[in-house]
Amino acid sequence: MLTSLRILTKFFVEKEKGFRMEELGPLKLKGDLDIKHLGNVKSVIDAKEANMSSKQLNKLRLSWDKNEDLKLQENVEEILEVLQPDTQQLWRLDVEEYKGVHFPGWMSSPSLKYLTLLNLLNCENCFQLPPLGKLPSLKILGIMKNNHVEYLYEESYNGEVVFGALEVLTIRHLPNFKRLSREDGKSMFPRISILEIDECPEFLGDEVLLKGLDSLSVFNCDKFNVSAGFQHLWKLWISNCRDVGDLHALKDMTSLKVLRLRNLPKLESFPNCFGNLPLLCELSIFFCSKLSCLPTSLSLINLQHLTIFGCHPDLEKRCEKETGEDWSKIAHVPYISVGSKHYSPD
Repeated sequence: MLTSLRILTKFFVEKEKGFRMEELGPLKLKGDLDIKHLGNVKSVIDAKEANMSSKQLNKLRLSWDKNEDLKLQENVEEILEVLQPDTQQLWRLDVEEYKGVHFPGWMSSPSLKYLTLLNLLNCENCFQLPPLGKLPSLKILGIMKNNHVEYLYEESYNGEVVFGALEVLTIRHLPNFKRLSREDGKSMFPRISILEIDECPEFLGDEVLLKGLDSLSVFNCDKFNVSAGFQHLWKLWISNCRDVGDLHALKDMTSLKVLRLRNLPKLESFPNCFGNLPLLCELSIFFCSKLSCLPTSLSLINLQHLTIFGCHPDLEKRCEKETGEDWSKIAHVPYISVGSKHYSPD
């Protein structure tokens, strides 16, 4: 008998006896638990027999199989509902390949008062995320692969603090995602410092909620454009965003230290507000094919690393050592890489 077992890091659900959810029922588990192949759970009754509410878990991962046939588990929403763990210990939760349309209420309950990290991975059928902004301790949130979600927070704003503890947010592969919140509010995302958005072609980037943001990375977002007002931003990375052609919003980013630009087909020139970036120490420009010259104000005294590759041929020619028209603008930079040529202190 294994009823005295306290640690079980992984459990693979199978249909054969000895590998069903009922095996977890009498176990008084603590610590971490990863339950795989939840598509093999036949019914809600079977899921209940796991007695998840009795487990004093710190980390819980619930995962279905990637290419599972929905018809094999039509009650998947009820199954996830009864897999609610004891909320008093849980600080990390991962839900992967969930096939339901709705998430259960317990996933956004304030009773998850210690939940710090939450990942929702490949939950492609859900039309709306639960109101996660009410989780009091949530610091790190990742949402990856969903076909329907348009907003991270759908609720009407009534003045309360929303995502009050959130510091790091990653959103990837959401084809219909537009904005973080349907409505703006001054008490939303007060502590967020790192935001990464990838493969969200409808994301606009017109956020007014993120004044304290430190790091912003936006990849493969066709409609994104740089918004003004990020005065605390020290790192900005934009890649494969075809509508980005105007960088005048940089004038407000006086704390910027790292700027990386990659494959921006509409970017033809830099604004002269580059002179307003006194702390910039790294500038990387890759595959901006229409960019043919540097701004006249590129006298950035703290710039340490400059990389230019795959841009307009005229730009590389203008940056040639000693002879290029733009060389005088960058000669003070210790480490320079332009095309296949590299310059560094002797």
